[in-house]
Amino acid sequence: TIHAGILLQHLPLVSKRLAGIVSRGGSLIAHWMVKNRKQNPLYEYYDDVLAILKDYPTARGNAHFFAGTIEQAKKFLDLGFTLSFTGVITFTHDYDELIKFVPLDRLMAETDAPYVAPVPYRGKRGEPLYVAEVIKQMAEIKVVAPAVMGQTLLRNALAFIGSA
Repeated sequence: TIHAGILLQHLPLVSKRLAGIVSRGGSLIAHWMVKNRKQNPLYEYYDDVLAILKDYPTARGNAHFFAGTIEQAKKFLDLGFTLSFTGVITFTHDYDELIKFVPLDRLMAETDAPYVAPVPYRGKRGEPLYVAEVIKQMAEIKVVAPAVMGQTLLRNALAFIGSA
């Protein structure tokens, strides 16, 4: 497993490295980073990442802290990826339609601790325990019981790491 912070100008290098990792059955955990988000919103770069991933049909992963469009979500889902959402969904409705679009078995919840603490913890340091608030909000958006959402997300996480 390689865990890397990737500046977007390095995507061509990542593509070459990904070929070797996938051929050996390994995994790459990558966070694509933007030097200046005001000039380059992150969602503009999902297409670049998707262009690289389409060349590796056996690659699987999770689009961490997903903030793209429904069209980009569909492309990640078509590649077999899951999409995760953070505490942001507890204080804005910007992602409601996106979450409604993603099938239950492809959703993941996260806190992105120590950042992006969900309501009612806004302004405090994010903690992994706060994922319960993200799960409650996902349940509300998807119109399912919180317990069902929690069980589903646990199954998804276990399947993702190969323990299901």
